[in-house]
Amino acid sequence: MKIPKKLKIGGMIWEVEESSDVVNEGSCFASTHPLTQKFFIDPKIKQQKKEQALIHEILHAVWWTNGMRSREDLKKEEEYIVDSLSQGLYQVLKDNKLIN
Repeated sequence: MKIPKKLKIGGMIWEVEESSDVVNEGSCFASTHPLTQKFFIDPKIKQQKKEQALIHEILHAVWWTNGMRSREDLKKEEEYIVDSLSQGLYQVLKDNKLIN
């Protein structure tokens, strides 16, 4: 999968930037910044991890743009849910050759 520079999610344009600064945010490979509509991905990780991390961050953006951020009962669960879905979705896309 080619990592795009921009994505449209929920009718909004999100920028994708490869930046080593993401490691300063904690032990993560990528991050989502909803207020600026940006994703940051660590350029030092392998391509497969970049692809999975982008799917993970896209799911955070979908979560955010569809109002899930306001669900107090799900705030603690968001990372677990997004991580589980992104791993599973990545596997389906790879195993069925929908992405290289």
